[in-house]
Amino acid sequence: MGILLSCFILLLSQLTSAAVKQKKTPIAHANDYLGMKYRKDGARNLSGTYTTFQNPALKFTTPGLNCSGLVLELARKIRNVPFTIAAAKFDRNSNSQKNSSLGEDWDFGLDLILNLSEGLKRKIILPDKGDSKIKGRGFNLHLEENWHQVIKKFRKNHLYFATINKPYRKKNYKLIYYHVALILPEEDEHVWFYHSTQKSHVHRFDIGTEKGLERLLYQFSESSFGAKYILIIEVPNNNAA
Repeated sequence: MGILLSCFILLLSQLTSAAVKQKKTPIAHANDYLGMKYRKDGARNLSGTYTTFQNPALKFTTPGLNCSGLVLELARKIRNVPFTIAAAKFDRNSNSQKNSSLGEDWDFGLDLILNLSEGLKRKIILPDKGDSKIKGRGFNLHLEENWHQVIKKFRKNHLYFATINKPYRKKNYKLIYYHVALILPEEDEHVWFYHSTQKSHVHRFDIGTEKGLERLLYQFSESSFGAKYILIIEVPNNNAA
């Protein structure tokens, strides 16, 4: 009886260990989407249908995500939370509706990363030095020194939701949070920036390297209306293996 019990405990231990080893890392989840086509306003609902944020009744037979759709997908997978499209785009301050004096969806990216990090302890990541920080907007993303300072603050087992904003002068807009991304640091000092763009679709680059940082700066060159800023929010990965 004692031998049988010992064998059972050993088998249970091995199965538990295997389950832990098979648990997907955030990087592995994010890599599943690399190469997926960009679709304007593209998202996926909880039933698995590809649709759009603006019109969830639309159905597409092929995959396609915009930057917000990608970050929504990754938040679902990594946090293991079934965020709906409505929950992801919830207008937190009721100030960006169709007839808003600030412009429709002017802070969509900001709302999205706050909604997807809801319930977790948040920390805004900023460079220590310089005067290139603006409350609520983050830091000037064109300055390499800002990135050198910020990257040093990224920690293992944490997720970094990011939204890029810029001055905007069309219609009645003044500012627009127009792009989002997810930054995932890796143990070997890689810092992966995941996002979806019209030209490059879903892709990543390592902003912990000079080449990767150059690519980020190239993709987000300064706007004709002024400098672009990036707001990065750190949250713990409570589902870390």
